[in-house]
Amino acid sequence: MEKVLRVAMEVMSRHHAPDRSLCLLLLLLFLLLGVPMAASTEQSPARLNKAHEDIMRDILSSVGSTKNWNTCSNPCQWSGVHCSSVASSAFVTRLSLPGCGLSNATILASICNLHTLRSLNLSRNSFTDLPSQLSPCPMKAELQVLDLSSNMLSGQLGDFIGFHKLEVLDLSSNSLNGNISTQLSDLPKLRSLNLSSNGFEGPVPTSIATSLEDLVLSGNNFSDHIPMGLFRYGNLTLLDLCRNNLHGDVPDGFLSFPKLRILVLSENNLTGKIPRSLLNVTTLFRFGGNQNNFVGSIPQGITRNIRMLDLSYNMLNGDIPSELLSPDTLETIDLTANRLEGFIPGNVSRSLHSIRLGRNLLGGSIPESIGNAIDLVNLLLDGNKLVGYIPWQLSRCKNLALIDLSSNQVQGNIPIGLGNLEQLVVLKLQKNNLSGDIPSSFSDMSALEILNLSHNSFTGELPFTNSTQSLKLCYLGLHGNKLNGVIPSSISLLQSLITIDLGNNELIGIIPTNIGTFLKLERLDLSKNYLSGQVPSSVANLERLMCLFLSDNNLSGPLPELPKWVMVNVTGNPGIILDTEENRTSGSMKGSQDDFRSAIWVAAASFVLGFSLSFYWAGPGEKLMPSRHRAPASSSSLCLLFLTFLLSVSMAAATEKSPMQLNKAQENIMRDILGLVSSAMDSSLTKSWNTSSNPCEWSGVHCTSAASSSFVTRLSLPGYGLSNATILASICLLDTLHSLNLSRNSFTDLPSQFSPCPMKAELQVLDLSYNRLSSHLGNFSGFHELEVLDLSFNSLNDNISTQLNYLPKLRSLNLSSNGFEGPIPTSMVTSLEELVFSGNNFSGRIPMGLFRYGNITLLDLSQNNLVDDVPDGFLSFPKLRILLLSENNLTGKIPQSLLNVTTLFRFASNENKLSGSIPQGITKNIRMLDLSYNMLNGEMPSDLLSPDSLETIDLTANRLEGLIPGNFSRSLYRLRLGCNLLSGSIPESIGNAIRLAYLELDDNQLSGPIPSQLGKCNNMVLMDLSTNKLQGVVPDELRNLQQLEVIKLQTNNFSGYIPRIFSGMTNMEVLNLSANSFSGEIPSTLVLLSKICYLDLHGNNFSGVIPPSISSLQFLSTLDLGNNQLTGTIPTMPTKIGALILSHNHLQGSIPSSIGALSNLLLLDLSDNHLSGQVPSSFANLKGLIYLSLCYNQLSGPMPELPRGVKVDVSGNPGLTICTEDSDSQYNMASTEDDFRSTTWVATVSFVVGFIISFYWAGIRKYCY
Repeated sequence: MEKVLRVAMEVMSRHHAPDRSLCLLLLLLFLLLGVPMAASTEQSPARLNKAHEDIMRDILSSVGSTKNWNTCSNPCQWSGVHCSSVASSAFVTRLSLPGCGLSNATILASICNLHTLRSLNLSRNSFTDLPSQLSPCPMKAELQVLDLSSNMLSGQLGDFIGFHKLEVLDLSSNSLNGNISTQLSDLPKLRSLNLSSNGFEGPVPTSIATSLEDLVLSGNNFSDHIPMGLFRYGNLTLLDLCRNNLHGDVPDGFLSFPKLRILVLSENNLTGKIPRSLLNVTTLFRFGGNQNNFVGSIPQGITRNIRMLDLSYNMLNGDIPSELLSPDTLETIDLTANRLEGFIPGNVSRSLHSIRLGRNLLGGSIPESIGNAIDLVNLLLDGNKLVGYIPWQLSRCKNLALIDLSSNQVQGNIPIGLGNLEQLVVLKLQKNNLSGDIPSSFSDMSALEILNLSHNSFTGELPFTNSTQSLKLCYLGLHGNKLNGVIPSSISLLQSLITIDLGNNELIGIIPTNIGTFLKLERLDLSKNYLSGQVPSSVANLERLMCLFLSDNNLSGPLPELPKWVMVNVTGNPGIILDTEENRTSGSMKGSQDDFRSAIWVAAASFVLGFSLSFYWAGPGEKLMPSRHRAPASSSSLCLLFLTFLLSVSMAAATEKSPMQLNKAQENIMRDILGLVSSAMDSSLTKSWNTSSNPCEWSGVHCTSAASSSFVTRLSLPGYGLSNATILASICLLDTLHSLNLSRNSFTDLPSQFSPCPMKAELQVLDLSYNRLSSHLGNFSGFHELEVLDLSFNSLNDNISTQLNYLPKLRSLNLSSNGFEGPIPTSMVTSLEELVFSGNNFSGRIPMGLFRYGNITLLDLSQNNLVDDVPDGFLSFPKLRILLLSENNLTGKIPQSLLNVTTLFRFASNENKLSGSIPQGITKNIRMLDLSYNMLNGEMPSDLLSPDSLETIDLTANRLEGLIPGNFSRSLYRLRLGCNLLSGSIPESIGNAIRLAYLELDDNQLSGPIPSQLGKCNNMVLMDLSTNKLQGVVPDELRNLQQLEVIKLQTNNFSGYIPRIFSGMTNMEVLNLSANSFSGEIPSTLVLLSKICYLDLHGNNFSGVIPPSISSLQFLSTLDLGNNQLTGTIPTMPTKIGALILSHNHLQGSIPSSIGALSNLLLLDLSDNHLSGQVPSSFANLKGLIYLSLCYNQLSGPMPELPRGVKVDVSGNPGLTICTEDSDSQYNMASTEDDFRSTTWVATVSFVVGFIISFYWAGIRKYCY
């Protein structure tokens, strides 16, 4: 049981945004369903039966040294081997050989002779053809659990004849395909089936035994409707159909599932209304229906039983039910990106951890009662029409880590109390009407990493001028306010900054000379201020700089020489001297307002920036969640959205400080537009549109002067809730308009509403992203000058044929995140430079016709259904800079022609089925390479990691073998080689990669020690060397890695004491040393890790007591000290703890009553100790508790009544009495070694625990990783 629970704990420790793709948790949890639920009761197992001993030694010869099996010992004592005694001998009943690199049939022939085997775990190996290799096989007759997940199984699913007792079958994460008809009908006792992450097609199978309890079919290509035949499985507790191609209405028959606890239908094409029968399934606590096409209103009472509800990215409408947020058990709710209207309900539950209501049409104010949700961690209300003030009561929610109120109409000052939220990581208030000074208390927010207050009316001086606390801040966005004063030199203390955006304020003085000391800075925007003096020469020291925007200041002198890839804009500074050998657009001093060709260049530059930042914000492991419909915030194409928005902004401001009066006819048009805009959004957003002023001075309006008057050339009205044709009729009369931004509104039918329309003749930029455009793509006749068209994030569908033929000057086209089908269109004009089709349903091959677009610089075809080999014609793209083919079904080898595209610096083709070896020289030009989650094999090229310009490389989850190349580039920033078959040692030359921040080599077969040279990489933030064969002690040289936040060394052969150097790593948040051979006492100096939130030391040889000082770790949410030799009593635990595992030690004394005061506690395992006395009555106060194990202690007395739904195991405590009358808690008082039935509900509990605890840190940490 505890091993299954630890799988959930390990999932929590990964940096993968779990709240956007919960299906991943299930895959990992089922991985160890074959692990025993309870250890054998014999302390010294009987000698293994002679025949079985001979078989085990044959297996030893195949396994080799991978399991550290001692040939002199009883095989029953070998790791992964479990025996049951009968009379004077024992027989093998469980065998676990995960990740041993096994592939041949010989070992299977030996295993098959273990006729008493009940559980077999062969996950994470390289088997290719099963179950044919298990025939004939005496083992089949008794086998109850079979785990073949994460192998190389391919082809169609074979028959499982002879497995008459099989209860748990896990074939997830393979390459199986074809239809499933009757192959599983020969498994009469099957209770748990996991076929996720394969390539199965056809209808959802319904020919499985009716005893089924868990059915996981996510991540396949199942199609058609959800079959009614599913409803005959009346014992189902878990049904996961997410990430398939299911369509049609969801049948309203869920009353046939009286035991259903988890229902996941996410990421399909389901339609219709939410089934009302779900409201009456009293056991259901988790429902995921996100990323479908559900319509209608949210049913009243849907959260009466459900604790975790995700209906985001649908088309739900109407008001939110008044009681939706009020149930005492409600924990998480996500309704992002629907069409919900009305107000946010005022009755908010205290138990809520996450509220996500962003990107709807909600109005009214934020209810003050939100302060009642004292456990709230995530609050996202962005992209609505909320008004009023930020309620000061939010400061009561001390656990808040993420607040996003951006793109609303909120006004007033920021409540001072927000600065006291010590755990706040992300604060996004941009695009509101907030004013006043930025609270000085923000400088003391030690956890803050993202601060975006852009596009408001804040005044005063910059915050953080004397900060010594906000050293983790990585994004500072203050653009478009009225901040004044100088940029203080103390800003250099914020060494984690990646983005500094202070543009469009009223700052004066010089740029600090120490601006070049930032180690991580990639984007610096100081444009449109009143800065003077020279650009400091230290800017040239910013090694990671990608964008430098200094336009429209009073700067002078020479511009420091920067690398050629840095995008620079210094227009509007007449005194700047450019000393460049070539005429770079980036440094152009020409200030033509209508230079849209420059706008396209800016888009490409910003796309690169956005992608780079996404590495920090999306998390290194997000790609562990393959999804064709990943949430927009995690898609690489999202970067382009931000930039396409900028396409409507001029490259240089007009030289006139006071623009001429607008042409009379256009002034009348603008005042008509003002009236229409004001009526659409309660006028609060148009306060800057003063009816008595010149419309050219209004926010979002840009004019060009001609003779004695001006004409409107750019109009930007994003997020104004506009929807009717009347306003378009007025805009159409602006016949001089060159750029129109109507993004984030509610328009439904374009471009038909633009006919007739004089504006079309001159329009060059049109942004209609994030609207409600649906149905087919209309034709764009009459837009003869259009160069940039963005229709992304709408609901457009059907094929694209000739609709875009009418755009002869089109250069940038973004149709991402719609529902387009059919082949990739190739009928556009050949002048096209940027083509973004990601997140649609385009199918077929990549057409050869694409290669006629010789000017292409950006091509994004990711997240579609493209198949077959990638054409080898990329020499036709001599200007290509970014190529994204990720998340399709592409096969074949990597095209050799890519090696000769000298301009290409970013190539991603992750999550496909590419095979073959990695071409020699592929990184000669490419700086960012992502080929993760494919089927690449062979050895890595010797030159792969050596090019001077290489920055990031991700080859996770392939079949790569051999050694890690020994020549490392100094510029390498991220290296991800996990989940392969790499062997040998970690090269000592890795110390040359002095910029390396993220190193992931987990799940390979690496051996030897950790090289001491890693201590030279003092920028390291994350180090994952887990699940290898590394050994020795942790070198003292790692003390230099003071930036480390995550270190994962679990499942290796490390020994010795816990190094003292860990205590000095004060930024540490995750430390996992489990499943090694560390010994000695747990050092009390670990208390110095004041930021740690995840500590796992289980499965070592630690002795002594648990340090009492552990109670001072205020952020600790997960503590696992199980399977050691700890003694003494249980000390007071940190108040924020969510999961506590102390099982299999020698702890004694009574259980502290203080545990009952741990309000965040979800999982508590104190089993297999020597605890005595009564279970504290305070346990009744653990309202969030989901799982409790107290088994095999010496507890006595009455068991306190626990909250509804808690899973409890108290077996092995004869003196403990339980009254279960009128209780919904499920107790286990018995103990059978082969209780596989309990495996099912432990998996369910683990799923929930992993999900909830992730909100405490994993879901938040994504923003800067």
